[in-house]
Amino acid sequence: MAAGLEKEGLVTVQKTQKLGDVGEPLILFTPKAQPYLLPTSLQDKELDVQKVKLAEEELVEVTGVNTGKDGKSAVVEYRTAYKNVNPFAALRQNNFQENVKRKVNVFRQNNDWQIGMNK
Repeated sequence: MAAGLEKEGLVTVQKTQKLGDVGEPLILFTPKAQPYLLPTSLQDKELDVQKVKLAEEELVEVTGVNTGKDGKSAVVEYRTAYKNVNPFAALRQNNFQENVKRKVNVFRQNNDWQIGMNK
């Protein structure tokens, strides 16, 4: 409620429920929310889970590449920024205005580079 999504017309919220409505979703998405809804897996559908897009994250710059001694691995440091932040972003505590520092491990295997994310 505090996120203001109902006031913006993105969702409707069932504030009360009758006994016959038990098990029905309390929150319904309006047509205005459609551009922000992500594809739903069968498992999520069974659980009445709908994932929504909050923003898009794009690469700003690569800030460093540290190659391993074997020449087959490296740690790549980079920064990303959020764009197209939408009203659903109010559901998260992220600061969508700040750039994010990230690292990724890359490994050379069979002449191809594989990516593995650092947390």
